[in-house]
Amino acid sequence: MSNRGGAGLESASTALQSLADAQSEDMWGNEAGVAAAREQLISFLTLARKGFAKEKGGYEDFGSKVNRAEEDFRRTEEAAAGQLASAGAAMNSNAAIANAAAGVGSAGSTGTAPSGVPSAVGDQPEI
Repeated sequence: MSNRGGAGLESASTALQSLADAQSEDMWGNEAGVAAAREQLISFLTLARKGFAKEKGGYEDFGSKVNRAEEDFRRTEEAAAGQLASAGAAMNSNAAIANAAAGVGSAGSTGTAPSGVPSAVGDQPEI
C-alpha cells in the first residue's frame, strides 16, 4: 500500500501548524472580539492538525495491516500450490491411481461391464 496518503496527511498537518503559528496579534489586532476570534481560529487549526496527525497514524496502521494480509495470503497461496503439486505427484506415482485416471483397466474403457453387472444397453433386468 502506498504511503502517499500518509505523506499527504503529514503535509496537511504541517501546513495547519504553520497557519496556526502565523496568526499573530500584530496581524489581527488586540481588540477583545478580534482577539477571541483569533484564539478560536488558532484552537480550530490546532485541533484539525491533531486530527490529521491521528489520521496519519491510523492510515499507516491500516496500510501495514493490509501489507501483512497480502503477504500472508501470498504465502498461503504458495503453500497450497506446493501441497497440490505434492499431492498430484504422489497420486501420479501410485500405479492404480494413474491407471484409473488414464482409463486403463476400468470398466468403462473396454465397453464391457464386469460379470454380473448389467450394461447400459440391453441387459437391464425386468422389474
